[in-house]
Amino acid sequence: TAAFVLFKGKSKKMGYYLKLDTFKRNANDKMKMLKEITLNAKNKNLSRWAFFFDQSRFHLIPGSPFVYWISDDIRNLFTKFKPLQKFAVVAQGLATADNDRFLRFWWEVNNEDISQDYKTDHKKWVMYAKGGPFNKWYGNLWWVVNWENGGREIKEFENSVIRNESYYLKEGINFSQTTSSSFSARYSPHNIIFDVVSSSIFSEYIDLFLFLSITNSMFLNVILNVLNPTVHYQVGDLKNIPIPDSIEKNTKLGPLAQANIDIKKSLYSFHLIERDFKNDPLSWGLVQVRNLANTKKIIPEALKAFLVHKAQIEAQLLINEAKVDEEVFRLYELLPDEVSLWDVVKLLPLSRSEEEFVPLSEDEEKFIPLPRGEGFGEGDFYSENLESHPQLKAEEKIQGHPHLTSPLKGEELKYLNPLKGEELKYLNPLKGEEIENIFPIKGEELKYRNEKIGCCKAVIEVLESEGVPVGIYPKRELNDQERSELKTLYLTHRHDRGSGKSEAIGGMEFGIVAEIAGKFRVSPQTIVEEIEEIDELPVEAVQDIMTEHIQALVLEIMREDSDGIVPVNAPTREKTLFHRLLEKWNELGIGNDYDWIERYLGTDIQRYLESKFFKDHCQRFMNRPIIYHLVSERRTIGFFV
Repeated sequence: TAAFVLFKGKSKKMGYYLKLDTFKRNANDKMKMLKEITLNAKNKNLSRWAFFFDQSRFHLIPGSPFVYWISDDIRNLFTKFKPLQKFAVVAQGLATADNDRFLRFWWEVNNEDISQDYKTDHKKWVMYAKGGPFNKWYGNLWWVVNWENGGREIKEFENSVIRNESYYLKEGINFSQTTSSSFSARYSPHNIIFDVVSSSIFSEYIDLFLFLSITNSMFLNVILNVLNPTVHYQVGDLKNIPIPDSIEKNTKLGPLAQANIDIKKSLYSFHLIERDFKNDPLSWGLVQVRNLANTKKIIPEALKAFLVHKAQIEAQLLINEAKVDEEVFRLYELLPDEVSLWDVVKLLPLSRSEEEFVPLSEDEEKFIPLPRGEGFGEGDFYSENLESHPQLKAEEKIQGHPHLTSPLKGEELKYLNPLKGEELKYLNPLKGEEIENIFPIKGEELKYRNEKIGCCKAVIEVLESEGVPVGIYPKRELNDQERSELKTLYLTHRHDRGSGKSEAIGGMEFGIVAEIAGKFRVSPQTIVEEIEEIDELPVEAVQDIMTEHIQALVLEIMREDSDGIVPVNAPTREKTLFHRLLEKWNELGIGNDYDWIERYLGTDIQRYLESKFFKDHCQRFMNRPIIYHLVSERRTIGFFV
């Protein structure tokens, strides 16, 4: 909702704007804050949700969007730096006009008919980027398009639109135009054609991975929300992103993007629907513990090995993403070299958030280097291998940089931290000694702290909008209550879907490590160490792993069968599917101890194959199944085909 007070004619007066969309809980909250802000305005007290802005400055941003709430530090970037279109091409792709006719999932066609290099093999089907759910760095590559004879059939089809064909099959970065979450960009290898709703970025002169890191940073989300505050991102929006000239000299963002792509490929290697699939989670875990495990508990130990492994690489991804965010702030000259992103996070005052901020002790703030990751990055966020920050207090580091932004004072200082009295009580009902215990900064110390925030206020502005990247938090010991809460969250989460944040089968962005690290404001590596100490296994996550395992083995069996028809329950001389699964489990070292699988699955194997397998199979393969279940009228005879 919006309200305007307008008059006809030109005016040199500053516009007065109130931003209440932060209060999304209910209309009463908005009304209460509107009254508070109005009262403060009458008393000449500024509020953090009230803005004075000269409307003539709207034009500084391409398209002159009605954006009054951002600071000049961010607004001026649009005039300080050149737009992305000066460095790269942002292009829309193919519109087939009949996707049902020209597109297939990759598993719906013969693998031999999918092109590996179209310029030499000219095969009919070519991998196709068609958008998909929120997913950063790499993925959503499930489709193939009929490009036989250079796409002749599509080109001759009425209403089809062939845009920017010269960029087809080239290496690039693709993004979904419409998203229900934040903006996300993905690396698109060569030999891929891109869709009109999955527009792409191409650059011949500057490393694509530099642009990939920028487009997946939290800073870019703020910029795009300025250019287009909707869920539908246009090619023109991307073209107008400001890009510093110094991008070509950056040596950190490219390797970080490549490391994150490798992590996503590693995660996808455990998912059947991905082209990068190698092993299902249980089969991988069995190989890892084969020589170490108690043979009677080999399945539980294999499951734990996988879950810990997945948590480790997810933690490394989160840490790498925090490094990307920090490096992007430096690239845009918003964060001095001597100041780390964590230094700025520690400066955030309690009143800037509706959540409690629990400061760490001096011991907890010490930087603890971690061992090298699996080729995905070096240790934790504070590892000296990739990042080096002098061991100075945040206040000391920020001193000496008045050229970035003058220290705030007077009315500006009141605006930066204006909450008091009833307004502070409304945001944070803690009072008296409770507030002192949580945030023991007051008087001159608080004033000094706020003055030092001045040189990094654009970074704070982004953090307030997008949240703190969980990979930035340092390691620390959890208390007993935190460990208890962590254990509950871990044991109730679902495989690759966190604890309910995402239902997308291919979604990898909402893992349990990110959720728990964010909740307790602690390093993802600490979460991994805590998970390693938990003996129990998450029930729903393990059930998902078991269904993926059986799906993978059944597909393997079906492909090995001479005619592709395997009896599930039928009076034939041919081995049933259940007996063939037993043979596979013998090869994996399980033998006849498959009762663990039945226990975690929640039913016996035969019943699962007869009644639940096909439903799970259809869901996993997006209702485009590979295997079909044929049954007799009385369901006494059944085959998989």
